[in-house]
Amino acid sequence: MIDMSKALFDQPEEPQPSSVPMTLEDIKPQFKTYIGLVQDMAREADTINVDCPDAQTSAVELGGSAKRLIKNIEAKREEVTSEARQFVSSVNSFCKIFTEKLKHATNVLEGKLTTYRTMQELERRKQEEAARKATEELQKRLNEEAKEAGVEAPIAVTPIMPEAKPTVKTETGVTAYGRKKWKADIVDEAQVPREYCSSDMKKINAAVKGGIRSIPGVKIFEDSTTVFRT
Repeated sequence: MIDMSKALFDQPEEPQPSSVPMTLEDIKPQFKTYIGLVQDMAREADTINVDCPDAQTSAVELGGSAKRLIKNIEAKREEVTSEARQFVSSVNSFCKIFTEKLKHATNVLEGKLTTYRTMQELERRKQEEAARKATEELQKRLNEEAKEAGVEAPIAVTPIMPEAKPTVKTETGVTAYGRKKWKADIVDEAQVPREYCSSDMKKINAAVKGGIRSIPGVKIFEDSTTVFRT
């Protein structure tokens, strides 16, 4: 078995990162040059009227400039968050060593507790069935004896077997309880009624992209958009 203490803490120290901005206010000045450009482009896009070839060219140029500016801002964002993301990733990976083992432990325990509750329920049902049969035999005897005596036979009552306590609570306050829910698995897809099936849009779109123009129950149309390439 791996010694987690040794594996986790007996490691050479990594060099500490140089001053990583820890607040938004620390990095805001690095985006200051974009403020005016962004405001101007947004304002111009709202006011431009594309009604002639020259205006069309201007709109294309403005759209391309906006796309390039988006790339520049994204690059700056990646730059200023790089060290922070590396730190977060390292912490997440470190903590995952603990959480993965604990998830394994809880999964194993949940399985064992579920098995135990299932066995308890099986035993309860066995006792219930045995009690039912015993009550039937008793009722038969009561009916026969009552008939011989010329009186009305009393009704034998089947004892109710209590179900296992659904919730277990420890002294420390930890609670575990069983949960039942109906589930479904498809065993024969061909027999599943149509109302329980959904269309596979990935396959439909792939077919349309490949040239298919008619599919029963599907509207196929040409949608026009504009794409800027910078």
